[in-house]
Amino acid sequence: MSEPRSEGEANRIFMEGLKPGDVALLRDVAELAAEKAVCGAFTRMGLDPTQPLKAQRDFNFLRDLTHDKEFGADLDWLRRARQRSEGLVGKSILTAVGIAVLGALHAGWTGVQTLLSKVP
Repeated sequence: MSEPRSEGEANRIFMEGLKPGDVALLRDVAELAAEKAVCGAFTRMGLDPTQPLKAQRDFNFLRDLTHDKEFGADLDWLRRARQRSEGLVGKSILTAVGIAVLGALHAGWTGVQTLLSKVP
């Protein structure tokens, strides 16, 4: 590889001594590698790589859903419901501790009343 010859050639790679067949082979290998990478990425996302137009429709549908006011309101409600349910655990523990403390205080108060009533 050699250095770029001018400022306009800064984004190009120069490989001296390559024949047109070598360049075609490199181009074919690059295209095959890119196609395999895209198919692998589609498959990992659960899409069929042989139907790219269906994947585009699916992505457009999802994009439209996020911009839909009615669905956006549903997402807001779902977010609030999740936050309420996450706070519910802490409130349940606080309630259980409160009941235990009140039960202990009641038992203590009942014991004091019993002692006071039995005093001659």
